[in-house]
Amino acid sequence: AARKALTRLLEGSALGAADRLRGYEAINRINAVLVFINRVLPNDPYTVQYKVEEGDSLARIAKSQKVDCDWRFIQRINGIANPNALRVGQALKLPKGAFHGEVRKGEYRLNIFMGEGTDRVMVASYAIGLGELNSTPTGAFVVRPKSKLIDPEWRNPRTGEFFQSNDPKNPIGERWIGLMGIEPHNRNFEGYGIHGTIDEDSIGQQRSMGCVRMNAKDVELVYEMLTEPGSTIVIAP
Repeated sequence: AARKALTRLLEGSALGAADRLRGYEAINRINAVLVFINRVLPNDPYTVQYKVEEGDSLARIAKSQKVDCDWRFIQRINGIANPNALRVGQALKLPKGAFHGEVRKGEYRLNIFMGEGTDRVMVASYAIGLGELNSTPTGAFVVRPKSKLIDPEWRNPRTGEFFQSNDPKNPIGERWIGLMGIEPHNRNFEGYGIHGTIDEDSIGQQRSMGCVRMNAKDVELVYEMLTEPGSTIVIAP
């Protein structure tokens, strides 16, 4: 109930900047228990418990139970050190439904939601960096098919400089989530995405080439939550 009330407050415009920041911090504290640990609370419509069966793997469980997240997220929230050492009968917490994202450019925040319409609740909020000269595009997006990458290669489109995977100097860090516009004004935009950064001082500033930048630990979580084709990402002014 507290999560839902905070979500409605943060979706509105009644709170000032300081109170909004406190609201985001409270959302993260609440969901540290509701979402990000192996605990299923009674009457929580967004999680379910599953018992491991013979022959199960996390990837197989995610597919058979139609879990709309990366299998690594199941590993994370259940505190599983070795994903190859599941036990028959082991109780796992699984999320129900897709995760969705909303970028609030004016606040330099990326908020993650579960649920739809008036039932949707915010489950995480992260500080982000944006494109220089307000170049981060707005509107509705989805995850571009086959675009999610771990430790990606990258070529600077301005200078042509190429960075191999595993290069600690790679400016986009170790996660890339490509975005695809689904509205007439952004449908032809290419090359935009959500990624990490090696310049963490740029978080809260406009210093990227238009993409959404995140701290390394935060983008790992977002990579595991956002999926193709289930997730939508709305970028608002």
